[in-house]
Amino acid sequence: MAIYSVHSRPGAPAEDAVFVKDGFAWAAFVFTLLWALWHRMWIVAAIVFSATAAIAAAASWLVQGDVTVNLASFAVSLILGFEGNDLRRWSLARRGYREIALAAGRNLDEAELRFFAAQMPDRLSEASHAPPKLRTGSHDPLGLFGTAG
Repeated sequence: MAIYSVHSRPGAPAEDAVFVKDGFAWAAFVFTLLWALWHRMWIVAAIVFSATAAIAAAASWLVQGDVTVNLASFAVSLILGFEGNDLRRWSLARRGYREIALAAGRNLDEAELRFFAAQMPDRLSEASHAPPKLRTGSHDPLGLFGTAG
């Protein structure tokens, strides 16, 4: 089971919570710079870009070849894979988010379900006792075609 830390801004609704998985970040390992940009981690993205540029410049200046560049780039990717989720938590904290809870689940959907079930049990019980909504109008199962008249 995976553990997720739940982050939210003070006063924000629970629906705006951000879930960050604990452990190795495969997407950060594979897509280093793009992953950092996707999560709006501007400082981390600048550091990754600078490290990659410095590695390339040092390798061309030292004339060590492609093997050194590839090993150093792999090391940067590996470090971001191991520390990526912690850096994401740090970036969220810099933007005013606080860690409000931990949630466990086999995947993100299950962790979200468990978190929201614990946060809003009265809403979930009301929704489960509500009568089912009856469909009216079109009997088209895909909803692609309008109804006549």
